[in-house]
Amino acid sequence: MEPQFKSSFIPKKDSVISAVGNVGVPYKGSSTGILDKLATVLFVLSLVVWGGLFGYQKYVEADIVTLEQDIASARSLIDEDKVDLFVALGKQVRISKELLNQHISLVPLFEFMEEHTIPSVQYTEFSFSLGERGDIEVVATGRAQDFADVTRQEEVLIEADMLTQLSVNTITVADTVTSGGVTFNTTFTIPRQGLLYTELVKDLIVPVASAEVAETETEAQEASDALDEELEQTLNELESF
Repeated sequence: MEPQFKSSFIPKKDSVISAVGNVGVPYKGSSTGILDKLATVLFVLSLVVWGGLFGYQKYVEADIVTLEQDIASARSLIDEDKVDLFVALGKQVRISKELLNQHISLVPLFEFMEEHTIPSVQYTEFSFSLGERGDIEVVATGRAQDFADVTRQEEVLIEADMLTQLSVNTITVADTVTSGGVTFNTTFTIPRQGLLYTELVKDLIVPVASAEVAETETEAQEASDALDEELEQTLNELESF
């Protein structure tokens, strides 16, 4: 009897599973390891940053406490009653100085008219007003013997450095029976600077102790402002966190 051989082209189940398991399945171990390492690095960095911010916050808080102690110590060394007296005195000095700087005197105006009027001219009417910039605008009516005197008077006013916007007009011949001569109107402006009271008395002012008081007040105020500014800056840095 001839030997019989049994064969089958259908593979066994275990072989199929083994073959399928070894073909076409990607290996994920390498990508997963990189992601884990990256996450670990980011976590460590976040911890370091958080720790640094926390430490800086504590440092700022300690700095604030130190500044507050310095301010309290500085204030304890200052005689508050004396400082208040200096501050009040300094304010009074500043107010007085401002009022004095705004005050004008008409003495320089009349002195100018006296020095710059020729003997043959006399003024019969005189008025002045305050201009927009604080300058003094003067309008005067004068009488001269003839037209030549009016011309000479105008030349004298033109040569004066104190005046601006000079004009001489409305020249008329006066009634020869009553007064005679020539009448004219003149208009000019005197800058405010030339009429300030401080310019009039600047050579008479004697230095007093107010300068020393102002210096003491300024030093105390600057020290206080510096401490307050530093404390405010530190508080702003702390709030930014």
